[in-house]
Amino acid sequence: WSSGGLGGFSGYTLGNIIGAQLFAKAREALPDLDAQIAAGEFGPLHEWLRTNLYQHGRKFTPNELLERITGGPLSTGPWIAYVRRKFGDIYHLAD
Repeated sequence: WSSGGLGGFSGYTLGNIIGAQLFAKAREALPDLDAQIAAGEFGPLHEWLRTNLYQHGRKFTPNELLERITGGPLSTGPWIAYVRRKFGDIYHLAD
């Protein structure tokens, strides 16, 4: 990347954005997800991922699968919300 090529950073960025969008949808489906994770209980999340994501393999393009699972196209909104929650108090971020 230092020589002007993008390398893997664009892939990491997309992965973070997609991950946040999928996690937001999982939280909708599993309202007590944060408590489950804090208790070390990953079964419900794993089942949600298996049902909604894993079972499709490469049947759909990433964009098609994301829209199928979340109901919308790729969006930075969930990632921005995550970052605001994570760092908002530390850095006094305004909404």
